[in-house]
Amino acid sequence: MCRGGSRQPASMIVAALVAVTLTGCAADSPGPITAERTDSAGVEIVTNRGADFTLDWTFTPTLTLGGEDEGPESFFGIGPTNIAADHTGNLYIMDSGNHRIVIFDEAGNHLRTLGRQGSGPGEFQMWPQGITVAADGTINVYDYGKRGLVRFAPDGSPLPTRRLSDGQLVSYALLGDGIAIQDSHSDDEVAFYRIQAITDAGDTTTIVSLPQPSQRPVDFGCVRIGGMEKVFAPTPHWAAGTDRILVNPGAEYRIDLYAGARLTASIRRDLEPRRATRELAIHYIGEDMKIGLPTGECRVPAARVVEERGVADLIPAIGQIRIAPNGTTWVQRYAIRDEIAPIDIFSPDGEYLGTLPEGAPFPAAFLPDGQIAAIEKDEFDLQRVVIYELGIDNPTPHT
Repeated sequence: MCRGGSRQPASMIVAALVAVTLTGCAADSPGPITAERTDSAGVEIVTNRGADFTLDWTFTPTLTLGGEDEGPESFFGIGPTNIAADHTGNLYIMDSGNHRIVIFDEAGNHLRTLGRQGSGPGEFQMWPQGITVAADGTINVYDYGKRGLVRFAPDGSPLPTRRLSDGQLVSYALLGDGIAIQDSHSDDEVAFYRIQAITDAGDTTTIVSLPQPSQRPVDFGCVRIGGMEKVFAPTPHWAAGTDRILVNPGAEYRIDLYAGARLTASIRRDLEPRRATRELAIHYIGEDMKIGLPTGECRVPAARVVEERGVADLIPAIGQIRIAPNGTTWVQRYAIRDEIAPIDIFSPDGEYLGTLPEGAPFPAAFLPDGQIAAIEKDEFDLQRVVIYELGIDNPTPHT
């Protein structure tokens, strides 16, 4: 066990991460992690071998927003892409249920509200999701009804909607010189997930194209659905930073790093995906699946859902990816319902730095000075946005 040192505020995190070495001390560490670096046709393969060790990080809640019956904090149904922050620490929450953006300062004071339901500039038509704030303060939200970005200038005035894709867009992220998008498209009746980079000048480059899991018609008796994939079928997880795009292309613990359109590195841990079973699939579905119909609600037992959909061979190893402003990669492993989802941290060059303490929050957004915003449920099962300040023990390595 490490001794000595002191707890450091969030502003020390960047320096601490640079100081950490693979032989550094961490709680519950059975031994050093080995990062093996090999070259494969110009792509650096970084394989991190060894058991988990726990980082001496703490997360102190400093602010909670949401859960109110009315007013700016009456937002609900907040997804992991519906929170963003600017360089001053202001927090932007896409309140999809109320077709509005609510903005708070770093102390939690409501600053202003933007948008409303409608089809004009600065209005949200259907399913607004995914909010980002550019370096210049421009606010972007993808609207599935408009199939484009609803945008606001830094002063809150509406800007023209920007069309992103002719396909079915899944998600998007900002790059240093443009936007990265993931969409679904078909080529000769074969469906693909495609990640593309679109520059501010409008030039488009395909970064990666991955076959979508096969789908088949499913008949639940009370309703027939045209196509559903197997339970646990892997879909790409990805994240974008100023100069890089990270992609988890399948079920294995693997993150491919693209600089521009070029694959430059592949980061891995020797953690094998779990074998999927019918029992785990039923547990994943949980309660009866509820499908709203004009004639009423269709309820399908979990066992019937699994029987009709089928089960993939493997449970994906990775559930979410984030890139922090300092270039570190946060990877949340896949979890089924009430399972604990460990969060691994990697250096910008792909070395495993450690795993966060059990129960640590996964960031929906990174704020200045090392703070993060996370989405959590309170004792009444209501979603709230919680701001945490990070602290690190023993920022210098001990062997």
